[in-house]
This record gives sequence, structure tokens and C-alpha cells, in this order.
Amino acid sequence: MQIPDGAKVEINDGSGFVDVGAFNSDVTATLNYEINVISSSNADIIKRVGRNMSMEWSGTLINLNPTGVGKFSGGLLTTESTSGGAITTAVDQTIAANWTDMASIPFAATDPTTGVALRFAAAPTLTSVDGDTTAALVVNDDYFIQADENSFSGYSILLNTNGTKSVATTEVITIDYASITPIEKVTLYGGASTFEFVAYEMRLTHTDDNSLIRRLNLPKVTPNSGGFQFNFKSATSDGSEEMPITCTADLDTSLTNGKQLFSWEVETGAS
Repeated sequence: MQIPDGAKVEINDGSGFVDVGAFNSDVTATLNYEINVISSSNADIIKRVGRNMSMEWSGTLINLNPTGVGKFSGGLLTTESTSGGAITTAVDQTIAANWTDMASIPFAATDPTTGVALRFAAAPTLTSVDGDTTAALVVNDDYFIQADENSFSGYSILLNTNGTKSVATTEVITIDYASITPIEKVTLYGGASTFEFVAYEMRLTHTDDNSLIRRLNLPKVTPNSGGFQFNFKSATSDGSEEMPITCTADLDTSLTNGKQLFSWEVETGAS
């Protein structure tokens, strides 16, 4: 028996799986198919044949980041970022000891005036990255900077214990930002006389307290007409702003017959 506990929703549009954020509803995928009943006029039903399998997916998104919404659209919608002026006074970032070697650690900086967390229009310029024992680390040797769609800022740092300085995972790391070009706003656009959907892969994952998973994989998904609702709730409404979204998963005929629509995996003991 599994106790309801939500799921992480991720989309892969060709650039790797990205967590699209929080939902405030059940996330449901329903298997559909047509049934062709073959019968004779003077005997029982000869056979029942299924065809045109698909799955209908629905959920209500409350992380209304235009970039995440755009990923659901399959090319129907596009996003455009507008950069702001460079920020040169961002507060240093500290990475606590016992980090993981070569794991993505998100850059996290805030606007020193407003306190708002920053999204980066480009990789940040760093004055230094220092270990509390090894001191200044060397870029592209002791550490690396990478674009990372799963990082709020859009970029992450990877620390390398096998670099020249042999920085240890027990060290506290300090990042001194020299300059950050922030994203001032993201605009979502839609509207064309004709368009062709680009299917994406979706997966829904529940991970329990023992790191065991239940996961539904949908390899070929596109959005439904009417599947995006842009809402502005009144001041008297409960809850948060939200966007109900619906999609359809179709057969991916490049996969093995019988495995073209979905896979449902449950690790032994997963709750």
C-alpha cells in the first residue's frame, strides 16, 4: 500500500530532465484506448481488439515560472528573457562543508537592494572561489561552472577534489561574486497561423524516506487544446495563483512494440 505523498514532475525536451516545480493537485495519467468488438450474427463475441492507445495527463501547476510553463507547450509557446544591469555588489555565497565531489551546487545570489533571488542571464564573473584551507581555487581545474536548468539561478558550480589544489569536501567554500547580469523578466509568447508540436518526455517520480522510487515514464507527450489556463484570482479567493494543464501521451513507435506508450516502475519496498 502506498500513502499519497505527491510526485516530482519532470520534462525532457532534449536538454535533459528539468523539474517544472510545485503542483497543488493530484497529478493523474489515465490510460485510454478504443475497443473493437468483433462478433458474428449467430454466435458469441469472437474477440475484442484494442487500438489507438494513449494516456491523458493532468495537473494544476502553481510554480508559474514562464520557462517551466513553456516546457509543457511542445513548441506552441516560446520564452524570451530580458537582461538587467550588471550587479557588482552581490553578497558572497557560502557552501557548507561535506559537499559532494563534482556534484552540481546551484549558484544562489540575491539582489543586494531588494533581497530578491537572482536568475542569471549568463554565467557569473567570480572574483574568487576559496576553500577555508586551500584558499583560492582554480577555474576549470578545481571548480567548473555549468548552465543548469534545475538551478533557480540557471547556473551551478562543481567542485573537484582531484584538481591542482586537492580541495577537500570537508572544507567550507566561499564564492565572491564580481559581476552578475540578472534576468529582469521572462516573457512567454504564443500565436502562429500554423505550428508543429515537438513531443517531449515526461516522468512522474515519488521518492520515499528510504530513497526508493515509484515512477511513471511517458516518452512522447504533447499538450491538449484548452490545456493552458491563465488565471488571475480575486483577492477573496483561497490558495495561490494556479494553472491547470492537460497533455496527451501518444505511442512512440521508435520504441519496442508493447513498450511504446509508458513504463511504470516500482522499486521493491517503495512506499
